[in-house]
Amino acid sequence: GGPSGLVAAKTLLCSHPPGTFEPTIFEASSSIGGMWPHGVGDDGPHKVYAHMPTNLSKFTVGFSDFAWKSVDLGSQKNRDSVPMFPKAWQVGRYLAAYAKEYGIEPLVRLGCRVTDASRGAFEGDRRWRVTWERNGGARGTLGAPELASEDFHLLVVASGFFSRRLEPDIEGLDDRLKDRVHVAHTADVKDTRGLLDAIEEKARRAVEGTNKPVDFVSPNTVGNIVVVGGSMSGAEAASSLALRLSDEKYSPPSSGKKTSNYAVRHIASRPFWVLPPIIPSDPMVRAASETTPSYNPNPAFLPLDLCMYDLSRRPPGEVTELSPIVSPERARLMNKYFHSLVGGGVGELRSDVLVNRGEASERAPWVAVSEGYEGFVRDGAISTRLGRVQRVGIEEQSGMVSAMLSGGDTIENVIALVLATGYEPHPSLNFLEPEVLGILEYQPENNFLPLLLEKHNTIHPSLPDMGFVGFYRGPYWGVLEMQARFLGRLWAGGEGGKICLSSLPEKSTEIQTMRAIRNPELRGQWPMGDFVGIMEDFARDLGITRQGINSVSNSERGGPVVPARYSPGAGSLQAQATLSSLSHTLQSATADRPSFVARATSSALHGRWHLSRTLKSRIPSFPSGTFTGTATFHPRLPTDERFDAEYLYIEDGDLVTNEGLRLKGSRRYVWRYEEAGDKLSVWFVKSNDGMTVDYLFHELEFRGRSVGVDGGEGFEEGVGDGGGWMAIGHHLCEEDDYTPKYRFMFAGTALRKFGVRYQVVGPKKNYSTET
Repeated sequence: GGPSGLVAAKTLLCSHPPGTFEPTIFEASSSIGGMWPHGVGDDGPHKVYAHMPTNLSKFTVGFSDFAWKSVDLGSQKNRDSVPMFPKAWQVGRYLAAYAKEYGIEPLVRLGCRVTDASRGAFEGDRRWRVTWERNGGARGTLGAPELASEDFHLLVVASGFFSRRLEPDIEGLDDRLKDRVHVAHTADVKDTRGLLDAIEEKARRAVEGTNKPVDFVSPNTVGNIVVVGGSMSGAEAASSLALRLSDEKYSPPSSGKKTSNYAVRHIASRPFWVLPPIIPSDPMVRAASETTPSYNPNPAFLPLDLCMYDLSRRPPGEVTELSPIVSPERARLMNKYFHSLVGGGVGELRSDVLVNRGEASERAPWVAVSEGYEGFVRDGAISTRLGRVQRVGIEEQSGMVSAMLSGGDTIENVIALVLATGYEPHPSLNFLEPEVLGILEYQPENNFLPLLLEKHNTIHPSLPDMGFVGFYRGPYWGVLEMQARFLGRLWAGGEGGKICLSSLPEKSTEIQTMRAIRNPELRGQWPMGDFVGIMEDFARDLGITRQGINSVSNSERGGPVVPARYSPGAGSLQAQATLSSLSHTLQSATADRPSFVARATSSALHGRWHLSRTLKSRIPSFPSGTFTGTATFHPRLPTDERFDAEYLYIEDGDLVTNEGLRLKGSRRYVWRYEEAGDKLSVWFVKSNDGMTVDYLFHELEFRGRSVGVDGGEGFEEGVGDGGGWMAIGHHLCEEDDYTPKYRFMFAGTALRKFGVRYQVVGPKKNYSTET
């Protein structure tokens, strides 16, 4: 009853003449949606965190014939505007609305867990006998299990690849250690404050009845939270914990939050790139006089999938799936591209985990998506180690827990282990009989590619009456839909809509290739990572013509690949609605007042900056001089639900007047980003605590690109050289008029530097500052 099962049933039901298929969905839980929650409070143990955003945009996370605008998100924030990266609960609502729209709800048997699927010859040419238990198999229901069975002609396995949490094989990770420190899988890191409370409670219980102190509570001792695993969830868990700790330190005292003396240590077994959700579509430029490209200081920004899945990035000729075996040459090109995206940020990081260099550049790159991770690494809130946690143990005298790494290093005073070690798929296959699993070359110890199948992991030639939808690591929604279409076409290939199993494609070498990438040295991060190539392959086989995008000049061979471009026929009204929204998004990214630049800027501000400011006064009573010091953007959770990101800005330094007088100076603001309006704003803070927001100072209105030195915008050389994105603001404080002008100069997703010039004019003020 998750995305795979729903799209399989809908496609078989609605894409063929009535009566061709009569699908039935068996769902073990009590609701439609699989792992996706239906509401803000739907955080059951088998659901993802309700407020977790998707890694890909709403144009990729969705089906071709159901637009996001058709989903009622209720009275929650952004009711009339779906976020570019929907929250998990919104995805759950999408799936429920999809099932209702296409009449799938009556086909779903909730609370029915399949225990066995046997292949044989049954009455009426039926080939599969499915046995399930109801009630007792449903999560959250009462009553003893009731077994039942039914025979079917065909079987679709859409039981989900991420079935059971995988606990790593770490020496010493036993019940005794778990009694001493908190151990949690990343799936449990939903409320990070709750996780910290659980850590402290576990430690207090561990020392009850002894004379040993809870050492990590002491302000003089740092308690280490160790995140194990360099996967997507590892980077996001580490970032979420670091944000919580930063929030507790830099939020207003009135929030009632307490500061915890903790540190986040992230252990990854291989280097990886970290990309924010918004990336530059044109990170590099080459001037006519240059032989090599340089970073574009004012790139256009788009959601990462709209950049990376653009057809114009493919070489001329027919677009086909790239081999999952990544050659050293292709790895170098991929790593070069990712380096162009992260820009100047990588060079400043003292982390072997985040820098692909030397031999690592010839290995297939691994990528994680996180808006804050790189900033937290840069400012030291997350420290990284390359290696594996081999052993954990309790020191007899102190009672503290230590973690020993593969490189010989030791992390002392471990107060929690967060396991970012992923999931294993095998419980999703335990209803299949050994003979069937043998044909599929099933490897129970293989969590990367446990089965070998043809046609992009959809079917096996020896089992033509059995299909798979979404059963692979890292499934894309568009591929799920294509797999379902392929099975429907295959099974209904006979005349008059009769089921025909004889139209399987000629035996290919695909299984041999997939067998080869079971070797870890040959494969990339995902077994089917080429979304663009797979979609194009399926489209050719199914005779689907890719739809154009109005705002893309060469849409025959350009623009991002999204499911709505592959709607059969001329494309449904739902698909056209999605493509219209996509066209607007692509246009707005390059407009005079561009989308996504405010978000990209907000993400890149994180951290500590060197600050230099020149003050020029035009009245004798106000000094002129130079201010030097530091400016730091401290991330914290938004203190107003209208906003999606927030920093406490603190600057400290020394002002030296033209007369030689030296004065200490400090100021504070709060910077906020709001996705609904795509706005970045600066707010005053109350003087009593220096943290609580007081009132609005100004909003930044991005006006477009700047070129050349100064560019007529009033910036001095050194701040204004090299172009950048321009923004203006305005604030009237009684009779004093403040007019700031900003310039932000990018290198990939990183800000190389930024400047702001203030003109302040009033009855008793007339000065300018250049920072």
